[in-house]
Amino acid sequence: MNSFQKQACTCLFNIECIGVNVMYLFSLMLLTYVAVFLFGMILMRIGFENLSKNQLQQVKPNQSIFVGLAIGFLFTLILQSSSVSIALLISFYAAYQLSIPFAICYIIGANIGTTLTAQLFIWNNEQLMIASLLLGFLFLFVRKRLYFLLGTILFGLGVIFSALGGLENLANQVPSSVYATLNNGQTNQPLGLFLFGVSVTSVIQSSTAFTGILMSFSSAGKIPLIDIYYLLLGANIGTCVTVLLMSLTHTTSVRIIAYIHLWVNVIGGMIFFHPLVGQALADLSVRFAADPKQAIVVLAFLYNLAVGVLFLLILKPFTRMIGAVHRVR
Repeated sequence: MNSFQKQACTCLFNIECIGVNVMYLFSLMLLTYVAVFLFGMILMRIGFENLSKNQLQQVKPNQSIFVGLAIGFLFTLILQSSSVSIALLISFYAAYQLSIPFAICYIIGANIGTTLTAQLFIWNNEQLMIASLLLGFLFLFVRKRLYFLLGTILFGLGVIFSALGGLENLANQVPSSVYATLNNGQTNQPLGLFLFGVSVTSVIQSSTAFTGILMSFSSAGKIPLIDIYYLLLGANIGTCVTVLLMSLTHTTSVRIIAYIHLWVNVIGGMIFFHPLVGQALADLSVRFAADPKQAIVVLAFLYNLAVGVLFLLILKPFTRMIGAVHRVR
């Protein structure tokens, strides 16, 4: 091997080392921002839960399916989490002997409501982030419970906004060739994208957080919306893991709520999995919202709305299927 070949090999080795170091640093920063984002979500959830959970638990729901739909939607907006909202449904189901149709409609409402919680991320800007952090930090030192909880919510919101800003900056560092590769094969790997959405959401246990992360990485519209569609389908099923884990502390009869939640999301995902359906919903989302971030929120909303309408139309046969499979009335 001559000197030129040795120099060429040394250069290639150095380039590979730099590439590995950059990838390691990128992964470390990504995990850090995701951890900060989840910390902000936890702070907000603690604040909202302590402000409203006791009052919500005192609600005695009517057995009407439309009341179930409305309560699931509103409770999820208030609690900022479909998982926590469905945990309340488990308590209601045990205490008030609710019907299966009511539980199904509640879950439909919760799925629709959780997509709108991501609307908070649209309002992310530097001024709002600083104001939320400062006000939240000050309120945390007030001894009154109400101000302390408001401080927890505001500080958590500021932390979320700061993490989203970091994720957006990180996304801008990704070479355009990577996004070009995604665009060239956008509908070739729907199953892989779907499974990735399932696995990530199962780990972070929040479809809202996953949606926020997707919004950060698609701020410039570089990731095809059809790819995001399959990631969101997977996220809907991944969040079922949280509810299933919650249900393990309850009796077998009460676990039916977790099973219904899983059935709704799995059947909905299977029916709407076809690329033509996904592309149609993606195109419709772009018509309603030109901004890439807003389009993701609209896409998630339209999908969950379509699934909800489907299950309302087949409510009676689906209720009979649940009763037959899980032996409940």
